[in-house]
Amino acid sequence: MKKLIAVLSMFLLMLCFYGCGGESAEDNGACDEVAEESQSAGDLGTCYVSIGDFFLAKDYNGNDIIIINYEFTNNGEESTSFMAETITTAYQDGVEIEANFETYSTEVENSGQYDSDSTWKNIQPGTTITVQEAFTLANTTSDIIVEVEPFLSFDDLVLTKTFVLQGEESE
Repeated sequence: MKKLIAVLSMFLLMLCFYGCGGESAEDNGACDEVAEESQSAGDLGTCYVSIGDFFLAKDYNGNDIIIINYEFTNNGEESTSFMAETITTAYQDGVEIEANFETYSTEVENSGQYDSDSTWKNIQPGTTITVQEAFTLANTTSDIIVEVEPFLSFDDLVLTKTFVLQGEESE
């Protein structure tokens, strides 16, 4: 009996895998949904995020950083923050670059251009704020690809934007 159940389970699993392949983009509506979700703005669960512009600066240790601006709207029913609702990842030359938290007492922070605490600020439902994140650059010429996705979700929602750095100067 156990062998029969194992064989039937394996057969069903093979059918599932077979059913997932072999369709063209025209035949599969899911492909259209993924293409629409590969954009720089949209709803991510209970919030709306738009990946905005960027500028280059230096951190406390003199390293080159990119500061990315996002528009964040809380569409949920409770107060929340950008950091609680999203996961952001930045890539340069196909390799993830690290978030940078060493901007304290720097010119960019002291001038008010950068608010390192903005990602943690709770906002009430219906409120929109500009949020900023810093990442340490590997170099100042290769493009940066930023991805934002919901913190907790089983969907494949991902917002993406590419920033061209070539020719940019650090402040």
